[in-house]
Amino acid sequence: MRINPSAALSVIPTFDDELGIDSVNDPNLFTCLSRAVLEAGLRPVTAIERCDRESVDGGGSAQWKIKTKSTERFMQIALTNDHRPITVWAHGLLDYGYGLLLMLAPWMFQFSAEAIPMEFAVSVAAMALMWSVVTDYPLGLARWLPFRAHLWLDVIAGAALLLVPWIFPMSQKARLVLMLFGVVALAVTALTKRPHPRMPS
Repeated sequence: MRINPSAALSVIPTFDDELGIDSVNDPNLFTCLSRAVLEAGLRPVTAIERCDRESVDGGGSAQWKIKTKSTERFMQIALTNDHRPITVWAHGLLDYGYGLLLMLAPWMFQFSAEAIPMEFAVSVAAMALMWSVVTDYPLGLARWLPFRAHLWLDVIAGAALLLVPWIFPMSQKARLVLMLFGVVALAVTALTKRPHPRMPS
């Protein structure tokens, strides 16, 4: 939403001196404060507390963004690297072991005669091994897929392993095995250290 400049100029400069800032000459800060005061209805002091400066490129430039209470709560409860015990190297080892086990699961747990769960398990395992090979991490071979994208693919695979068993007919054993692999995929992803530790995800 566009900010009305005249309305913003009528409210923002009045507290620059009090807060020790110069929002009028900082377009990004001015826009953030204007949105916080005019759109969200925040008091000026609260508004400046809600405006959070974030770097937007490697050259050191920054922009101000409104940090809402919900964002603050998320930042407080989100996992950080301090809470994640699995290193990128360990994640790579788990990737290959996980892929091989999932591929062999239909025979290990004796549901290879069921076409749907057997083909689904082998397909997901093959794709997991494939994106592990091309991931840019210590155990990757081609190394063109960013590790963060790899983690998102792991999440998608885990979610699929949890949902698909309820969509297609299969035995209870096959359903439980696939769902277990789905839980493991999501848990390992959640507990793996991120390449950008200051960005919860």
